[in-house]
Amino acid sequence: MIANGQLPLQQFLVRVAHAIGAAAALSDDCQAHVGDLFDGVEARDGDHHRLQRLDLLSQTLHGLAHAVGEAAARAPATIMVDPAPILSGINLRALAASLTGTTLAEDHPAGECEMF
Repeated sequence: MIANGQLPLQQFLVRVAHAIGAAAALSDDCQAHVGDLFDGVEARDGDHHRLQRLDLLSQTLHGLAHAVGEAAARAPATIMVDPAPILSGINLRALAASLTGTTLAEDHPAGECEMF
């Protein structure tokens, strides 16, 4: 909960770790789906490299989620941060809201990308 524009750093880091973990799971799902599309199909030049890069993305996201989660576990509960400057570059309103623990009124269907 934000009080006076401040949020406990520990709580914020836990939310960031969760969001990164969710992105990692999404990346894993995409990787599995794309891999299934290539079953029995002759790959074009560069396809295997792209799949390896998707795997690298998944592994990187899982690693970052773990690292941020560990940082959250070690952060003093008394340190407060202003999340506004940290979130200023996040264009997905639902993500920014989830990182601060606020809710948005649903003004468009779930899953609709806000940037298009």
